[in-house]
Amino acid sequence: MKTVLFLLTVITAVFSRLYLLDSLPGEWFGDISNVHEYMMLILAGKWPFYFFQSPGPVYHYLIAPLVIIFKNNGYLTYKISSVIVSLAGLVSAYFFIKAASDRKTAMTGILVMGISFWYLIWSRIGNSQIVIVLLSCLLGYFLLIYTDNRKLTHLYSGAMAASLGLYTYPQTFIFPVIFTAVIFFVNIYSNQIDSKGTAVFTGRLNSRSFHIISAFIIILISALPFRNLLIKQNDLFTNGYVGEKVFSDELKKPEKFIIKFIENYKKTLLMFHVKGDGIFRVNVPGMPAVDRISGFYLLIGIPGLYIISRKKLLIILFLTLFLLIPTAAPAINPSEIPSSSRTVAVIPFIILFIAVGIRKIEELMRVPWGKAGTALISVLFILSAYINYKNYFISYPQELPDRNFPAGKIIATHIDRNISPDTSIYFGSCCWGAWGQPEPKSIAYQMKKEKKFIEYGHFLNSCKEVRSLPAAVIVGPKDLGLIEEYRECFPDLTNSEVKDENDNNIFMIISVNR
Repeated sequence: MKTVLFLLTVITAVFSRLYLLDSLPGEWFGDISNVHEYMMLILAGKWPFYFFQSPGPVYHYLIAPLVIIFKNNGYLTYKISSVIVSLAGLVSAYFFIKAASDRKTAMTGILVMGISFWYLIWSRIGNSQIVIVLLSCLLGYFLLIYTDNRKLTHLYSGAMAASLGLYTYPQTFIFPVIFTAVIFFVNIYSNQIDSKGTAVFTGRLNSRSFHIISAFIIILISALPFRNLLIKQNDLFTNGYVGEKVFSDELKKPEKFIIKFIENYKKTLLMFHVKGDGIFRVNVPGMPAVDRISGFYLLIGIPGLYIISRKKLLIILFLTLFLLIPTAAPAINPSEIPSSSRTVAVIPFIILFIAVGIRKIEELMRVPWGKAGTALISVLFILSAYINYKNYFISYPQELPDRNFPAGKIIATHIDRNISPDTSIYFGSCCWGAWGQPEPKSIAYQMKKEKKFIEYGHFLNSCKEVRSLPAAVIVGPKDLGLIEEYRECFPDLTNSEVKDENDNNIFMIISVNR
């Protein structure tokens, strides 16, 4: 039975991540351009080490070998990379949940995590947030097993995992703080917590003080490059893309700051059952982060955590609650709360609660129902999988720009097949589809054949900007007026329309030979 459950977990997780991967999601968007540009610097041997808007260097260096292996596949390259990182996250989640409870709960947990819409969407989107889940699992795992055995190897490994949070995302900057706090707690208060359930300071530090100091030193040393990043990218972290989400006028008014923080934190807690992320790219807008069946197990699982040792229980609750703190910053735009991306670190903890809930329900049903109870649990799991897959493969595509129509990919493929390498590529218009799609970068970065020249940094303001001939100017399907405008510069130009299978015009090409 254990072998069957293991195979079912692997097959379910892998299949759900690879099915229709090339076409869903279909359109390359701005965040993928950021990942791609960072990767190109790495592969060119320039060894970049900085934050590009929110993401830091960790994810990009992690997937570099995968990008080399799967290169020249356009967006699919990055989606495969995020799938593999997500599978690594599943493996690490197994060890984390097992360290928290037992093997059966761990297997239940990764089975649930494998079908979770919330995790599935990040597994397939090709963006860097997926690595946060992996690091969160490692952080929780090393803290829990260190709590059990007090081995320095686990302490050091946990410190390194926590330190990587400094180079991943702003919401993971809290990892070293959380790690240090837990290590201090475990070494100072653990004996009294275990025996009496109360936290009383003990004077016997001995090796415990060495462990605390060692953890602090590792974190401190690991943070030295981060200090240099803060200095070099001071604007980013104070007034720029990151800083504007941290610093706000509320900081000057403590009472207002606290009220706004509590309000945002409450919205974040409600995202699991009431209202989820409103951003179409990472959710069916407003849909709760977990399905109704899993949500029921979650409610049962939280009080059911008493099956876990009290010391571990306190650590797990502490990690869960504190990992949500960065998502509730008062400076964040209210429309961005709750946020699927800024809360991904708690996914393994939510899955742990759900798995415990399933186990608890199974135990309650075992005596009066016997095998029928197990069968019912299985049926509910199948129904939960159906709900999650329906949300992802049917509902989610309808919310994407132009219902997931990959215009950028289609244009890039057409250029590769029909325009010669010695022809320069320009964009006469931009972003004519829903939500600014397709972007010139999304087209240029998905082209597999090199061209003599391609201008994707901006779309042309005038036909006079076409200087490298012969040239092909890509324009939107409704920009007919541009044809006559360009004819003033190039009387002999030709133009063609590219249509889809339903005879709808996707885009136009203005061809200039001389």
